Amino acid sequence: MGQVVAGAAVVISGGLVAAAVRFHIEDSRLERIEGVCTGDNCLPGSAAVDGWAHAFTVLGVIAVLITVLAFIAVVVPPPPKGPDGKVTGPSPHRKRAWIALPLVLAGLAAFLWPAGSWAASLPGKARSVAWSLPYENTGSDNGGSTYDIRSVWTLPGGPNLVRITPDTLTAHSLADGRRQWQTPVPTRRTVCGTATRAGADLALIGYARHDQPCAELAAVDLATGRTRWQQKLRHDEYDTRARTGSFALAGRTAVAVETERLRAFDTNTGKQAWTRPFPKKRLCTAGALDASADRVLLMEECVKEYGGDASVTRLIALDAATGKQLWRTALPVESPALSAYFASTAPVVLRVKERDERGVDAFLSYDDKGRARAVLKVSRHADGNRNANSESEGLIGLPGQARVVGDRLVAGAITPGETSVRWVGAFSLATGERQWLKRLPDLATALLTGTDGRLTVLIRGDDTPYLASYDLRTGRRTAAPLGVLGSRTPNPSSASLHQGPGSTVVVVNEDQPNQYSSLKHLAEPVPVFAIR
Repeated sequence: MGQVVAGAAVVISGGLVAAAVRFHIEDSRLERIEGVCTGDNCLPGSAAVDGWAHAFTVLGVIAVLITVLAFIAVVVPPPPKGPDGKVTGPSPHRKRAWIALPLVLAGLAAFLWPAGSWAASLPGKARSVAWSLPYENTGSDNGGSTYDIRSVWTLPGGPNLVRITPDTLTAHSLADGRRQWQTPVPTRRTVCGTATRAGADLALIGYARHDQPCAELAAVDLATGRTRWQQKLRHDEYDTRARTGSFALAGRTAVAVETERLRAFDTNTGKQAWTRPFPKKRLCTAGALDASADRVLLMEECVKEYGGDASVTRLIALDAATGKQLWRTALPVESPALSAYFASTAPVVLRVKERDERGVDAFLSYDDKGRARAVLKVSRHADGNRNANSESEGLIGLPGQARVVGDRLVAGAITPGETSVRWVGAFSLATGERQWLKRLPDLATALLTGTDGRLTVLIRGDDTPYLASYDLRTGRRTAAPLGVLGSRTPNPSSASLHQGPGSTVVVVNEDQPNQYSSLKHLAEPVPVFAIR
């Protein structure tokens, strides 16, 4: 009986060695995935795998030594002794000691599979960086634009993502980041603007000469990068109110803002389709311009005199084919807009932030006849917001990330008593009522609304970003937040998201380079990377 127990102990000690081997193999695999990680940049459960690997190593070595010696003491009888008590020779069964070796090997073989399954079950799920693009230096010393705070634009173009820098247009595959085509900007020109939305195969790009207004418009084929046509725009370099560099694409019509008018072109030929002058008596210009497939939307700002702050602002819808006015409605705005853009063209949702600190700072919703609907106010704690909305009135945070889905606005939210975006919710564009609101595990950075009914949220952790998914209709969480592993994984504080193939999410890093930092990821941030 003692021999059976001793043999079982040897087998179990062999199992401990097997566990040490399998946990070290799993630990090595995780290190290859994680790289050099710290804090939440490490795969959940990886610390447990590492700890068990070292524990099983120590326990296995000690257990094998003790159990093998004990087994030998049991199965090998003491050597024979003479009448005087002296050993007369070796034990006749000394070869039984070698039985310990196959018993250890039997333990190794028996425990390898279950130990491996256990080790593999400990690490949690995580995402990783599928591909990334190298740093782009687009500052003013390297050809950066001086026409806007942005010097790089990113547009989706079918299976590609088109990066527009001041001097180059480049398309990268959403699947693997490989360059599909690259087109240099014409000589002595700088990119000074683009249409907010690209068409299925066309993008509108504005060019400017040195120290000149944005006065050239080009239609670029997104499949090849070739210029389909190019037109010069009317401009007055002394007209400081002219919003040149604003373009919109409406089906087969391209619309541009010129000095004192709108001008439309046929997207196939570049020939002029129609013009619409701004009222001269009221010193009017375009505050915002966008378009759907069949109509052009214009926010028209007018002042009584040059340099005046009091303004009359109107929302106007035009027929895209003819330029004929479909409807016009007055906006509740009394001072020039610091920021204005269309969050959606169908339904019409206009984001306006007035210069007046007690003025409008909200998303304004309208029906297809121009009748006012809900007003969704932006929180006064939103980034860069100085307007004096009370905490109880404004919930919307990250206004630049708000997305219109159906008849609701999906956006980050800042609840009363908080100063950062730790919630995400959906709000009715008809009534302004909150439809659902969900707490996030950390600060929201960017939102992506998918055609599959999911909302993907990029969350900024201490050391790494996370992706979480929610049902757009109910707000129910459909996937737990998963960290993005890798020692060099960017963790942007500002970004935009694009849908890649399958479950891949492409992140456009909008953090500005910190030229004074000695840390490379801050001085030269990764501009685009894909998370799988």
